[in-house]
Amino acid sequence: MANNKKKEKEKIIYGPPRDEIEVLPGIRRYQFISKSQHRMLTKNLNRIAMVIIALTLTFVIFKAVLIGTGYSIYCLEDRACMRVLSQPEGENCPEYIFPVEMVISSRTADYERFIRQGGLRCTQCGNCTKWCILDINIPEVAARMQELTLEALAKGKIDSELILEEGFIDPQTREPLTEAAATARYSQPGYEKVLRLYTEMMSIIEQREVRFAAR
Repeated sequence: MANNKKKEKEKIIYGPPRDEIEVLPGIRRYQFISKSQHRMLTKNLNRIAMVIIALTLTFVIFKAVLIGTGYSIYCLEDRACMRVLSQPEGENCPEYIFPVEMVISSRTADYERFIRQGGLRCTQCGNCTKWCILDINIPEVAARMQELTLEALAKGKIDSELILEEGFIDPQTREPLTEAAATARYSQPGYEKVLRLYTEMMSIIEQREVRFAAR
């Protein structure tokens, strides 16, 4: 009996694996896409993709270092710093800004994202820094990005309407502040840097309008 079973096993012929599996009679599941070896068509394409990823990361890192926002490359984007929004008055963010958004936008000098997320209104109070698990100096990153935004506005790289409509707004109503309201708000203690930035930006925008009207 044992010899007969051994002979039967020897007769079994194992063929190459099929590209499809019969799940139920008459139903087949095709695996062309699900197989890992088919996810990249060739090894060369895989190498090219890895080179592109490496070059992109290198570009982001070097750009952040060159423009002076090198701290931003350490950000894990874990949103831990956003806990500052739920703290009691005096320990929270006075302008209800998402700190992580300011840091992310500073990596590649994304001025529009920085402005829309309230970066120009950052007072650099430092309340958000203590929540960062990597101790990133968020106020320093925000301050540098504010300087870069001011320079970009002066060079005409930023639309004036973006500054007027999104740059300086009421954190509660999300409505743009009038010149009188902005001056009154940023004249309060702790807003000295924001008031100076607001004054310089409004001056640049007014000069632009005068030049445009002269044409």
